[in-house]
Amino acid sequence: MKLFSFVVLGTCLLLSLNAQARPVTPFFTFNQSPLVQLYGLPAIEEARILDPGEQRYRLQAD
Repeated sequence: MKLFSFVVLGTCLLLSLNAQARPVTPFFTFNQSPLVQLYGLPAIEEARILDPGEQRYRLQAD
């Protein structure tokens, strides 16, 4: 049983060597209040100006 535990631990450690860090970004959330949705305010997210001819779409479902 001890050998099995060491094998499992070793396997987990070897598999984690190739793990890559991802940049930290906030979760995509928006205000679902009917008053806010009435006026169509955009969701809070990263601000980025698109290049000419570039388009960006997002479909979000709750």
